[in-house]
Amino acid sequence: MRSDALVHLDSSELVKVALGDPSTVTLVHEALERRDPDGAAARLLSDAYARGQAPGWLVAVLLGGCRHMLGYQTVRAILLDAPGSLAESYAGPALVRIAGPAALDDLIEIQSNAPRRDARDGAAYGLGKLGSPEALDAVLAATMSRKIRWRTGAYILGNASPDEGLVLELLASGDAFRTRLATEIAWACVVSVPVDATDPPALEARPSAALLDALEPTVSTMSVNSRKREVLAAWLRAHEGRARPVSGDLDSGRRSAGQS
Repeated sequence: MRSDALVHLDSSELVKVALGDPSTVTLVHEALERRDPDGAAARLLSDAYARGQAPGWLVAVLLGGCRHMLGYQTVRAILLDAPGSLAESYAGPALVRIAGPAALDDLIEIQSNAPRRDARDGAAYGLGKLGSPEALDAVLAATMSRKIRWRTGAYILGNASPDEGLVLELLASGDAFRTRLATEIAWACVVSVPVDATDPPALEARPSAALLDALEPTVSTMSVNSRKREVLAAWLRAHEGRARPVSGDLDSGRRSAGQS
């Protein structure tokens, strides 16, 4: 279906299109995001999920597109149920699309205390979508305490313009888990930057000599995924000889892994 075929449909009609043909979900989601929040469409989706007529992943995506508070509790239930097919990974960010910063406390609570780890990971993706310092601190704390998968935490932190001081602190710890986490954060940051980015994160575009020196032996000796090792090795080579000097205030204001 072409996107121009959806223009004249109201939001409830759009939702019915996606419920009938899930292959249209991306087009419908994009169309919903361009419109005002729609309570009728959110109620339709919530009812479909309650009756077992639509999978959780589809409902979470579309309710995130609707962005109406009537869908919040349904998305929250999907997140806690963690029914699979990435439903929980969609549900966490959908809560942020619906409620914005007001979802922070709920997401931190679910990330900390949900019985299922998939639900805790989904909440972490929501906190990453929120992207505030408090949200990212919560993701780091959950990663360090193993509440969420460490690769989930590293991916989220690496995609959030990570602070170089955090990565250096993790690398300097001498702890195998923290070193692995630091390497994964650096990799996630490097691969998250589009080729045509006009304002890439400083860690990727302007790493300090200290960071490059700390990462080089880690990348060459750790048993990381070979593809990831190649990406990081190429990035290290690209910055060889042109790294910026270490800033005297590098340690000031950095998010500390030791607080977690």
